[in-house]
Amino acid sequence: MRAILLSILITLAVSGCVRTRTVEFTPPGPESRNGASWAQMVGVNISVIDKRTDKTNIGRAQAANSDLHRFVVQSTNNPQDAIKQRVEAELRARGVNRLDGPAYLLVDILKLDSATDISNFRVGVVAEAALSAMVMGADGATRHQKIYQRKETGQGEYWTLDTVEQGAYRLQKVVAGLIQEMIDDDRLIQALIAANRGTPS
Repeated sequence: MRAILLSILITLAVSGCVRTRTVEFTPPGPESRNGASWAQMVGVNISVIDKRTDKTNIGRAQAANSDLHRFVVQSTNNPQDAIKQRVEAELRARGVNRLDGPAYLLVDILKLDSATDISNFRVGVVAEAALSAMVMGADGATRHQKIYQRKETGQGEYWTLDTVEQGAYRLQKVVAGLIQEMIDDDRLIQALIAANRGTPS
């Protein structure tokens, strides 16, 4: 009886605390694409730096008007490495096979955030990401710089303790779409071509 009572007291003591859930941060890979006409003109060295203050958390979840179900969602792997691999995969899908320069694509992670909010038996999901991309040549000259950002909201699945991470999973899709948008940017591609030729973009 004492053991049961102690268990109840411990549960009540921690119920208001923020709990942690973890996911592997793996933005889905690119779909099969035809080789781009510019791919053979581009060799690029990719560098990704995480500029976020909090480099671990990628989301949160909470039931409205309740402190009993509050979570932070953290990545089990390094988002910086995952995003670099995803950028490389996007370029390979376009036909780029030289990932050692002479051009440089410097990507800064500015924001990775998601939320799963539960209210009146409805689940709202928000995911937001921002990446800064800079193209430089071997001479160190900057040929292109732009911030790419995207925010998506939507309806989640029925909420249970097994679906706390819905926002974080949506975030991975948002990041994949943002990387595709980056490589679809004609100005970025023209800058990469110019950096390979050593000419102004």
